[in-house]
Amino acid sequence: MRLIGLALGLLLGALAQAGEAPGEALYRQHCQACHGAGR
Repeated sequence: MRLIGLALGLLLGALAQAGEAPGEALYRQHCQACHGAGR
């Protein structure tokens, strides 16, 4: 599980750098991945 999250985080981080701030994109994607877009 943790490895999958780590790989996704790195991948999303690399993709996010093209558009928005990497940290913010990573944060949002991480929350959606773990909490199923909770809100």
